[in-house]
Amino acid sequence: MSRRQENKGFVQGVKDAVFGKRATPEEMAKKWKKDLRHEKRLLDRNIRSILREEKKVEQTIRKHVKDGEEANARLLARELVYSRAARERLYLSKAHLNSVMITLQQNMGMI
Repeated sequence: MSRRQENKGFVQGVKDAVFGKRATPEEMAKKWKKDLRHEKRLLDRNIRSILREEKKVEQTIRKHVKDGEEANARLLARELVYSRAARERLYLSKAHLNSVMITLQQNMGMI
């Protein structure tokens, strides 16, 4: 190996150390897919927690209705409607993430 080639390798190593190694498109796509899967799991976790809370609220509503506390039951019913709307928004976000993941896979197939 000539001195010039050794110097070129050294310079490239310094550039990588200072500016970071430039990722290949495959590496970038792999990282993006990993991040998208992580976000999808977070959305699933949020959806499950909302479902658990909805069940608790439904039980509380039934208890208030049985005890004759109509005003409290109405407030909780309104909260239940809002939580269902939030859950639907999360489902929509999850669908968008799936769409992005599929598009990413298709684009990677073209490379």
